[in-house]
Amino acid sequence: MILISKIFLFVLTLPFLSYGIDSSINSLKKIEGFESCFFSSKTGYPYLKIKYTDISTVKPKLGFLKFGIAFLKIEDLHLSLDLKEANSNALFSKWNVLANQKAIKYATMEPISVSLVDVYGYIISLKANKGKFSSDGGLKLWGKVECKVNSKISKISELTVYFNPESDSLVIIKGKDVANPVVLPFDKE
Repeated sequence: MILISKIFLFVLTLPFLSYGIDSSINSLKKIEGFESCFFSSKTGYPYLKIKYTDISTVKPKLGFLKFGIAFLKIEDLHLSLDLKEANSNALFSKWNVLANQKAIKYATMEPISVSLVDVYGYIISLKANKGKFSSDGGLKLWGKVECKVNSKISKISELTVYFNPESDSLVIIKGKDVANPVVLPFDKE
């Protein structure tokens, strides 16, 4: 019986191994409909989900002039981060590495939605027409930004999300209002 089930399993996986994997895929730009999930090593629950429709390179035009530099355009990006389950030190280091890469500095995300679950289980939902990493290391969202905190929806022109390693938190600054940031701490346990 065990031998039959092993043979059956092998027969089922053979088509995936021969036809389902494209060996020419060596870049995320060649993947459409990418979705990934990262899990907590302590609890096993997901803490970060990333999903996008497509990544392409765009050479912008200014009038009849075409720039020689290609920019990345990430279409329909969805991020979900659970602050109860996330390891903030690992995220801070990944964030800094990502924000300092040249290709990412010029990449735009159109549209972008970010869902944050705070340590109490409340969901903060951010949606914008455009997003990109700013030169100071923040994730900037602009173009009709919708910010939903505790079922209160506010619409603003821009918003920036920063990691603050000193306070072990995420900081959301709405517009230019640095005096009243929304601070979302990570779980201390």
